[in-house]
Amino acid sequence: GQQGRWAVYLPLLSNLLTLILWLAFLTFAFQAFMIVLVLAFLILLEIDRRLYHQGIITRSYLRTRFYASSIVIIMLLMAGVFS
Repeated sequence: GQQGRWAVYLPLLSNLLTLILWLAFLTFAFQAFMIVLVLAFLILLEIDRRLYHQGIITRSYLRTRFYASSIVIIMLLMAGVFS
């Protein structure tokens, strides 16, 4: 089922995202890296949204992730703008 599929793809996606972020950290200027981090958080939010729609995570977890990620995204954007 859907949960079995996610059990395979989430670890792969997690490792791929980690490698991409590490390469971005080594390669990009600070402001560009902040944008890459914002995009990563948006991707992770989209994954959580899909998990919620498939009944794998709860609405309260998704809401908590949304609020926490929103705060982090705002801080990353501020760091990029004011650096």
